[in-house]
Amino acid sequence: MSITYCEIFTRYMLPSIRAFIAKKLISEYGYTQWSAAKKLGVSQALINHYLSGKRGAKLFKIFEEDRNLMSIIDEITKAIALNNANAGDILCKLCINLRTRSKDFLEAVGIKQREVSYPPCTI
Repeated sequence: MSITYCEIFTRYMLPSIRAFIAKKLISEYGYTQWSAAKKLGVSQALINHYLSGKRGAKLFKIFEEDRNLMSIIDEITKAIALNNANAGDILCKLCINLRTRSKDFLEAVGIKQREVSYPPCTI
């Protein structure tokens, strides 16, 4: 079975990233759960699940130990909080960064690297 890296990123990595961003928007920028949800385009209930660790927590420990990754997440959070239009560009930077070091992340979600196909990034 082959799964694309893009699918892994959106299914496993992005929820953890969104959870970090939601937590930072609330704790560092004073957002409410509702306003963070609106900003991220998700429901308030999902934000509540992020905050309680019910969703998006699978990769937290690995992400927290990676200073470079957390720096990019901080950059994304700041861009979102300040209505900076380049948050999408920063997210692409994050995806590319994770793609080059995907082995640890894949193991954390139970996927073997040989099962992953890496289509060329067109962004």
